[in-house]
Amino acid sequence: RHQGTTLSGIFIGGLTVQLVAFFTDFIMANFPVPVVIDPVLGSRVHLLRWCEWAPCATFMTFMMEGADLYWEGDMPPTDFMRTKYIHSATQGGAVFLGLMFPFCSSQKTWAAAMFVACCLYLTNFPRIWNRMKTIPSSLSEGATVEEAERFNAAKIALRLRSVCILVWSIIVMLYFVSSYFGPRFSSEGSLLKSPEATMICECFFDVLSKVLFLVTIVDVHYAVFDPFARTERRLEELRQLMSAVWENSSD
Repeated sequence: RHQGTTLSGIFIGGLTVQLVAFFTDFIMANFPVPVVIDPVLGSRVHLLRWCEWAPCATFMTFMMEGADLYWEGDMPPTDFMRTKYIHSATQGGAVFLGLMFPFCSSQKTWAAAMFVACCLYLTNFPRIWNRMKTIPSSLSEGATVEEAERFNAAKIALRLRSVCILVWSIIVMLYFVSSYFGPRFSSEGSLLKSPEATMICECFFDVLSKVLFLVTIVDVHYAVFDPFARTERRLEELRQLMSAVWENSSD
C-alpha cells in the first residue's frame, strides 16, 4: 500500500486503454456492429474490434518503450525518442493493415498487406531481445537506491513488454487458426469452424492482455513515476545508512 500517491501519465494512459477496451466490448455485446467478409480467407471480420486494436496497439507499445526511459548525461542521445515513436507506429501500422484485409481488391494486394503486417509485427522480437541485453546484468552489493531503482524499473518494463507480446502473439496465432487452418482442416461442427467461438476467444485474450497490461503498468508507476514511493525508498536508504554509521561509531 502506498500513501499519498499521485497519478502519473503512464498510469492515466493505462486507464485510458482499459476504457477504450471496455466501451468496445460493451458496444459489441449490446449493439449491432459492422461485420465484413474477408475476400481471400472468407472469414468474418469485426471492424470495431480492429478499430480498437489499431490505436491501442500504438499507444501500448509506446508506453512499453517509455516505461524505463534512461540515458547517461543531461540530454538523451540523438534519435533516442524517434526510435520509440517509429516502433510504436510499426505496431499500429500492422493492425491497421489487418483492418484493411477485407477491403483489398485482389489476392496480390491482400498478400502484400499480410506480408507487410507480419514483418511489422515481428519487429517486436528483436526489440525485446535487444532490451534484455541492455539491462544491467548485476548490481554491486552496495548499490545505491538510484541504481537499484533503475535495475528494478528495467526488469518491470521487460516484464510489461514480454507479457504483452506473449498475449498478442496468441491473438495472432488465433487469427490464423480461425481464419485459415480451422476452416480448411477441421471437421464439420468443430469449434475451429465456429465464428462464435472465435469471437469469444478474441474477446478473452483481448481482455487478458489489457488486464495484465494494467497490472504491470501499476508496478511501473510505483517503481518509476510515483514521487512519494521514490521518496520513501530514499528515506529508507538514509535510515539504513544512519543505522550503519551509528552501529560503527565509537563512544
